[in-house]
Amino acid sequence: QAELANPEAPNTQVCPLREGLRSRRGEGWQNWNRRKKVFGSGRSRVEKIWELTKIDKWFLNKLMGLNNFAKEMGGFNMAQITQRPDLLLQAKRLGFSDQQLADFWSTNEIGVRRMREEGGIMPFVKQIDTVAAEFPAHTNYLYLTYNASESDVSFDDHGIMVLGSGVYRIGSSVEFDWCSVRAIRTLRQTGHKTIMVNYNPETVSTDYDEADKLYFENINLETSDVSFDDHGIMVLGSGVYRIGSSVEFDWCSVRAIRTLRQTGYKTIMVNYNPETVSTDYDEADKLYFENINLETVCDIYALENAGGVLGAMGGQTPNNIALPLYRAGIKVLGTSPEMIDMAENRYKFSRMLDSIGVDQPAWKENSSLEDAKRFCNSISYPVLVRPSYVLSGAAMNTVYSERDLENYLEQAVAVSREYPVVITKYIENAKEIEMDAVAKDGVVVGHFISEHVENAGVHSGDATLILPPQDLERETIERIEEATRKIGAALNVTGPFNIQFIAKDNDIKVIECNVRASRSFPFVSKVMGVDLIEMATKAITGQPFTEYPPTTLAQNCVLVLGSGGLSIGQAGEFDYSGSQAIKALKEEGIYTVLINPNIATIQTSKGLADKVYFLPVNAEFVRKVIQYEHPDAIYVTFGGQTALSVGIQLKDEFEALGVKVLGTPIDTIITTEDRELFARSMDSIGEKCAKSASACTVDEAMVAVKDIGFPVIEVDTDPRAAYFRQMRYGLYCRMALLALVMAP
Repeated sequence: QAELANPEAPNTQVCPLREGLRSRRGEGWQNWNRRKKVFGSGRSRVEKIWELTKIDKWFLNKLMGLNNFAKEMGGFNMAQITQRPDLLLQAKRLGFSDQQLADFWSTNEIGVRRMREEGGIMPFVKQIDTVAAEFPAHTNYLYLTYNASESDVSFDDHGIMVLGSGVYRIGSSVEFDWCSVRAIRTLRQTGHKTIMVNYNPETVSTDYDEADKLYFENINLETSDVSFDDHGIMVLGSGVYRIGSSVEFDWCSVRAIRTLRQTGYKTIMVNYNPETVSTDYDEADKLYFENINLETVCDIYALENAGGVLGAMGGQTPNNIALPLYRAGIKVLGTSPEMIDMAENRYKFSRMLDSIGVDQPAWKENSSLEDAKRFCNSISYPVLVRPSYVLSGAAMNTVYSERDLENYLEQAVAVSREYPVVITKYIENAKEIEMDAVAKDGVVVGHFISEHVENAGVHSGDATLILPPQDLERETIERIEEATRKIGAALNVTGPFNIQFIAKDNDIKVIECNVRASRSFPFVSKVMGVDLIEMATKAITGQPFTEYPPTTLAQNCVLVLGSGGLSIGQAGEFDYSGSQAIKALKEEGIYTVLINPNIATIQTSKGLADKVYFLPVNAEFVRKVIQYEHPDAIYVTFGGQTALSVGIQLKDEFEALGVKVLGTPIDTIITTEDRELFARSMDSIGEKCAKSASACTVDEAMVAVKDIGFPVIEVDTDPRAAYFRQMRYGLYCRMALLALVMAP
């Protein structure tokens, strides 16, 4: 600005115009005060801007025109503008949103909307030509405009609106569009008309036909305004892809659309993701290629006379406008917007967790650097710092000292009452856990737990998830499930929700709860073969659905110890014996867990056992697997000497661990392993035993041989002989195994 004010000054400063074009964190190009300072007035300013930015002059002149009109509108107040409906109509035709106009006239978005309605200034609905003007287009691929005199479509579906995720960004990604589409499909399957609102070009390009109608519009209060008689369900998509808003949310949106259509609903999709829209434009009965914001959603809702808006599938963008939609008289389907606000508002959510006895890390919202320092010192470093006005972890950072805190807050974000930062106690070396769940009237009807490979602090969009979890103790899982049930009941959730936990030493704390589909919903749905979005959509619309019971460890679980790797005296025969044992167990419907680090066996028999641990066969790891898997029984006799040795070492622990040793008792194994004890036992039953002796050195061995006499043989007791017996006589070790398992 200094440079533009004084064109003769040398260009020794950072280009102020470029700084103006780089909007401050939390502010957008919609900030007209910034535009006025950049453009000023006059064509000379356009020339100067072009020299500094090389932005095409055609665009700069258009922006200058908008800037001049904005200045003119700023000279009116609400009382004056109500007498000038021509100016209001011109503003809408130029693309000014209700929120921008409200800023000009010091009112709110609802006030501008009422003025538009009273003046009869409403948008028209036009079809997007998908056939290159070769013949009339009939696709319900739609957008809103004020630059028309009539709509291209009729409005008699009374569908349910599904809100997509909008453009992709941090906290709003493709998972939400997947959720939205699944909701649309579920609604259509149950006989509902559907209306999708989404402005994610990727989703809209692929799923434009999922809903009965698709509006390619922003997801905001103004958008849901539109007046047709479909009574369809509007599904809001995720919008365009950006950090935190990606294809997962379009998947959710499309799955919702399909479910809605399958259940008989008319559907209206609102999404402006061109990639999704191009491939799925026919998923809904109508597709609106529009921004997902208050104005657009309200306009479409009014035009379509929709039966409700489903925003839980499109990620954070639709969630942000749930409460304003509710206050504007829009029927928001699923969890109450007031409960969504309770989950989104950190203070309300914190008080709720305290009231239900669910723990959370210490946190505080800080509006100044000094406040932030005091809080950090009170809870001790490290801490997690993130601006409160960004989505799902954008600009999140872990801070380890006061100096780091100062650098981060001074360089990365602005701290003020308008833009506070949230500081949370960071628990080092803790594990982050995702809970994806579906509830009906506050009762959890299906859930899956995933664990992050990385320690807590890595955003879920960057983390590696494992499902089902491999490194969580049963006590931790039970606590997570209990906390989930409490939170679902407290928020009276109907539909999808996601909770992020942090766990360390079986102590769990809640990081946050999102009362919507999360980016991991497609992942868990596909991995587990259970469509959580279909379940959530049916729960929201009151359709019958099958509950998915909590994942529990199988009954009659048997742990089989493998050979522990090939070595002299311990070869593939043992892995063969173990494989035959597992086959026999599975034929009887018994869940099997194998521990074996032999890469050759794992590669060829990886699908044999229900679960395989590629771990050394030793007491430490066997103990850990038992503590996690809680098997009913264990076999130590099919893995050779290594497995037998582990059985002997853990003999006194098996009972405490609740594990029964199948087959030969450990005491008997000890007797056969000790030649002296073995000889005594043979004598006790009147059986002769060959002379034997044990030796630890060559000299001891030579002395023993002289006493015994040549020839001599080394005797070992293990199941290796079963392998040879099968080849010679056709007998199977599995037959003996079955006798052991089925014996009374």
